[in-house]
Amino acid sequence: MLHTTIMLWLRVLAAVFTGTTQALISPPLSWTPLHWVSWIPFLWAIEGIASRRRFWLGWLMGASALAAIFHWLVGTVQRFSMPNIPLAVSILLLFSAAFGAYGGFFALFYPRIKRWAGPGWPFAVAALLAALEFINPQLFPFYQGVAHYQNAPLFQVASVTGVRGVSFLVLLVNGLLWAGIQSVWLKRGPVSPRQLVWLAGGTAVVLAAVLAFGAYRLAVIRTLEQDASSLRVGLIQLDLGIKERARRNREDRYGILEEYFEESAAAIEQGAQVVVWPEGGSPYRVSGSKGREIAAFAKAHDVELWIGALSSKRDPVTKHRRYYNSAYRYDRDGVQDQRYDKLVLLPFGEFIPGRSLFPELTSKIPGVGNFYPGEDVVIFDSPAGPFNFLICYEAIRSKLVRRSVKAGSRFFVTITNDAWFGATSCPSQHLMLTANRCTEYGCPMVRVATTGIYTELAGGELVGVLNRSEANTLLREALDGAVP
Repeated sequence: MLHTTIMLWLRVLAAVFTGTTQALISPPLSWTPLHWVSWIPFLWAIEGIASRRRFWLGWLMGASALAAIFHWLVGTVQRFSMPNIPLAVSILLLFSAAFGAYGGFFALFYPRIKRWAGPGWPFAVAALLAALEFINPQLFPFYQGVAHYQNAPLFQVASVTGVRGVSFLVLLVNGLLWAGIQSVWLKRGPVSPRQLVWLAGGTAVVLAAVLAFGAYRLAVIRTLEQDASSLRVGLIQLDLGIKERARRNREDRYGILEEYFEESAAAIEQGAQVVVWPEGGSPYRVSGSKGREIAAFAKAHDVELWIGALSSKRDPVTKHRRYYNSAYRYDRDGVQDQRYDKLVLLPFGEFIPGRSLFPELTSKIPGVGNFYPGEDVVIFDSPAGPFNFLICYEAIRSKLVRRSVKAGSRFFVTITNDAWFGATSCPSQHLMLTANRCTEYGCPMVRVATTGIYTELAGGELVGVLNRSEANTLLREALDGAVP
């Protein structure tokens, strides 16, 4: 009885280990080599036990992974609207439990798939995980393979399979190693030593093919870049936190606009052809006199301005004013292009679900916005070709990005305000999920964040997301400096 209890707790610890180490594998630490072995303890934990216990161990793994990865939700919920710490922690736990269920279903089907596939079970089990990731709804699409976005040759397979193809490779290697441990060390399991050699050879062939494809695709991209036109872009990030921005909105709102003008002028002096401000960069709605000042700045400096700003319009039926999180393009003559209104709003941040049924909710929960979604994707012309804006959360939603590409967009301009997340791992994770879209759809991206983040991709290429102290006026090539 004691032995059984000890073994159960060891299995629990193994499941939690596999789950929580995913926070180490993800940015900003990015200990991705650990990923190739981190699932082995969990595979051991779900071997040879009843289906009910196996299911709950899998759920525990999935929930602990999400709780560790998204621990920053506690602070973010507090900053948005709910300073009560127990309530914020409860929201994190509920979120983790709801979206961590995929681990339970993986564990439940694991032995059946393993028996069905025989010696080739690591391939089948890896396919099981990829399938579960495909059907599992995610508020933040944090799939296993996405953490490898900085490994450019490996990650190019996502352009064919989506990021779940990388997830497949991760679990394939873990499954192969666990099969080897069972066969060689534990002297049990469905794979004989001879079959293990064939299995290892098959895995090696798959990995070699993926890396060869990645190397070929990167070579093609670099060849195309040599002949492509380029656009010099200035990214303006004032590094204003939430409290500082709120204070200055009350006391020195015009000073914020002046500071954007000053930093933009400095970038233009160094050759910027386009200047980009982040989400909500303009402290004023641009429909009045301040909009005319922005237009005059663009015309006077012979530069394009791509900016985020609040907008509003009166509902023709209710006569109430509706507010939108918007983005604008001003051309070099200072002409304001059509407006883009954010389509995918963040629940509990930009709106309260069910507000039409319970309109008092929005007013009673402090800190939550009362925004309305836009109507459609908007494609803008530019000297570098057609592009579309992706505002904050939108850049990680694959369906919306796919719509943009189908509508004719050839590169993305992502503007975001990550100040809500403070000095946590969230800005790095947000960048990672955004970069994934570029690889999947083969489109480069210009990205600017209110507080910025400094990070490097494989090969030392710097993504256009820097903090003010180091690079507000650093110029990037919009097509050469984006994620492949």
